[in-house]
Amino acid sequence: MVAYVPTERNTEIVIHLSKFRLELKRRIAPNEWHTIKKYWIAPGAVGTPTPKGSYEVHAKSATPDWADSYGVVHKYGSKGNPLYGGFISIFPERGIGIHGTTFPALVGRRASHGCIRMTKRGIRDIYDRVPIGTRVYVR
Repeated sequence: MVAYVPTERNTEIVIHLSKFRLELKRRIAPNEWHTIKKYWIAPGAVGTPTPKGSYEVHAKSATPDWADSYGVVHKYGSKGNPLYGGFISIFPERGIGIHGTTFPALVGRRASHGCIRMTKRGIRDIYDRVPIGTRVYVR
């Protein structure tokens, strides 16, 4: 029997918008995936939905700054920055990614402007597990 050697393409994220769930998956054989863990999320609100599709992790920041709709940049940790615990960019053209939130009570509801919000614990748990290039499926 040949041992299966994992690579960075052997991790994927599947986001189920209607279930408010993010699944972190690991390939355990060439055509077999195992769900490592499931997390509650807050996808886009009705007026600003999270776009469905296939993406990949383009960039990551453990201490992300955030620019509001007026172009004002709020440094990580400042009162005006809602990003918390890290940011994983999946759709850079629209500024959409997976990130922690300073409003954990909204996780489990449609609350974002298109991003996938997670608890601080959730984003920190997946941050180091998903390398650049990881595939992300939003359904």
